[in-house]
Amino acid sequence: MRTTIMLGLLLAIVAACTSDEIQTSPQSAAEAFLLLIDQGNYQESWSEASTWLRDNVDANQWAEHAGSYRNPLGIVEDRELNSVEFQDSLEDMPAGSYAFVIFDSSLADNGSTSEMVGLMLEDDSTWRVIGYQTL
Repeated sequence: MRTTIMLGLLLAIVAACTSDEIQTSPQSAAEAFLLLIDQGNYQESWSEASTWLRDNVDANQWAEHAGSYRNPLGIVEDRELNSVEFQDSLEDMPAGSYAFVIFDSSLADNGSTSEMVGLMLEDDSTWRVIGYQTL
């Protein structure tokens, strides 16, 4: 019985650690963002974006930008991670850590495309979106 309880506690600790890692990874942040824009929730995606983006692009501009890239895609049937690239700095951006997450996406009516989500690591150790485009 004691071994079962200890094993249960150990599994709970491992699950909690894994969950925290997933929530703070650039890939999971990019996937959460893409879910919002797949549903046309551009305003909410702006609200969840980085402080830098919200300070430099108003919500309506963001909705127009994200929609101009996302709407022509139509329904995404499948999205697979292609790569995650990290950079320590970007030109004309504040000092910090950046990631670019690229997905290969299969579309219901339009073949396939690649989508790139740019993110920055904010002071609260959360990856948040700075940009989105199709490649």
